[in-house]
Order: sequence, then structure tokens, then C-alpha cells
Amino acid sequence: TMHKIHAKAFERGDFSCDRLDEEVTVTAAMVAGVTGRSMHLADGEKLTVRDLLYAALCGGYNDAACVLACLSSGSVAAFVEAMNTEAQRLGTLHTRYTNPTGLHDPAMCTTARDIAIIAREAYANDLYMRISSERTYTIPPTNVADERLFSNRNALISDSSQNYYNGYCKGMNAGMTDEGGWCTVTLAEREGDRYLCVVMGADEDENYIYSYKITNDLVKWACNSFATRQVLKAGEATIQVPVENTGLFGLEIDVCTKDALTVYLPRDASDENLIVRCHLSQTSLQAPVKAGQAVGVITVYYGDVPLGSVEAI
Repeated sequence: TMHKIHAKAFERGDFSCDRLDEEVTVTAAMVAGVTGRSMHLADGEKLTVRDLLYAALCGGYNDAACVLACLSSGSVAAFVEAMNTEAQRLGTLHTRYTNPTGLHDPAMCTTARDIAIIAREAYANDLYMRISSERTYTIPPTNVADERLFSNRNALISDSSQNYYNGYCKGMNAGMTDEGGWCTVTLAEREGDRYLCVVMGADEDENYIYSYKITNDLVKWACNSFATRQVLKAGEATIQVPVENTGLFGLEIDVCTKDALTVYLPRDASDENLIVRCHLSQTSLQAPVKAGQAVGVITVYYGDVPLGSVEAI
């Protein structure tokens, strides 16, 4: 389980942009019992909400996540309760949180599907995506510590050796536990298409951390295999329909698309497999008629699969 912070807290104002410069004093209770990846935040140390957010969401530091949990909800336990409430609201069926850090707990579980649901929600938050996509961040000197420079915990974003770096990727989170393996969640954008990729339970050896390698392979495959394509233009004529009560024999008018239609297809999909069908609300039109009058829908099929529809006018 990887999410370091409850993303909806951003939108409810708990960590809104106007609080980023707010100074926070760390207490011993906030970081009590924190293990794993740590900034070694000290009792009485003063730093900003912005610094803590970057430490938790970019650097993946557990103690920063716990301080933010206390700041947001009053205690880690209350924050975890809010995490579970939000996960249930989003419709996750197999997720249960017991801490905000992702460290292993036998009672905590999730699935790739649930993580994808949560990640899709988090992607809608600009602040979360900006912070989790930053390659490096520097926390200036505090009252008890020197300047801290750290890289993004996600090697897809920060890897200087270029073994894993992927310029199409933004955020979102990465990490590992012995029990959960290496896990990576990221959002890749290319040519206007967006791909959410979730890899969990991966191994590592002397050559690779496989969560990153698998993610890069999946993103490359998706980008090379699929793309959006405009299959209908706005105002494109599709069929002709007879108009009655005109006093003229055999009069027909064009039925056109009101809007353009862009769909997601395999790159090698042939136009011959695209079928355009006009579903009219009536078999003929009664005069008078006028341009722009709605007469049904125009649907594009890929074989027998409907891809999308636009209004017929």
C-alpha cells in the first residue's frame, strides 16, 4: 500500500495552496514509532507545510507523512480513519489502511484495481501531481537541521543513470516492502493520451528493480500500440433522408454530424473496420425542416463494438 497522504485532504482545504507557507512545529508524538524511510524530523523542528508535502509525496519520507497526518486530522489514527472512509467512498472493495506510510501491517491490504481507482482520483488534483512529479526538492535549513536535498522516490522521475527514467511519466508513487515487493504507480502522457500504470509485487535482482522495468515496458507498449483518432468530422454528411410534404418528388437532404468524434483505437486498426451507422428518430422528415435540427444519432463501430456517438442533424 503506497499512498503517503490522503489526496482528498487537498481538495477539502486541509492542505490548500494558501497554507503551503504555514510553519509547522514537529512534536515527538507526531513521529513516535515511525520506522522505514525517514528524514529524521526532530522534536521542536520548524518547517513549512510545503516542505512536508514535498518530503512525503516526492521524497517518500514516512515521518513527514505522519506529521502531515497529525496536522490534518489531529492524530495518525484519525487520519487513517479518514483514509478508509475516502477509500470506501471511491468504491474500493479490497482496501484497508492501518497507517499513512505504506509500511507492512498484516491487517492492511489493497489490490491493483483499488490502487488504480485511488490514483485516478489523485490525478485530478493538480497540487498532488505537481509535488509527486518533482524530480528533486530542497528543504532549506531549519532551526535544528541543515539544508536537505532529496530526489523523487520514484526512479521513473528521478533516475539520473537513465536505467529507469521515463520522460512521459508524471508522479505518482513508488516504494517497496519485503512482503509487498516493489510497487510503482505512475501516469504517462503522450500525444494527448494518458495512461495510468499500476505495478505491484515486483522483484529485484542485480540487473533491475522490476517494477520500474515492467512499468516502462507497459508504457512503451501502450504508447506504441494505441492512439486517439478522429473518425468523424463536425458537419460531415453520412446519409440522405427523404423529406415529405414539400410538393417535390424524391427530395432528400443530408444528415450530418453535429460534432467531431475522436476515439481510442489500436494504431494498426484499419479504416475498413470502422462502420458508421445513422440511427434516425424517424424514417422520413416532414417539411418544414431547418439546418441544425436534431434527427437522431450517428454511431461509429469497430467491427461490432460501438466506439462512440454524436448527434445527427
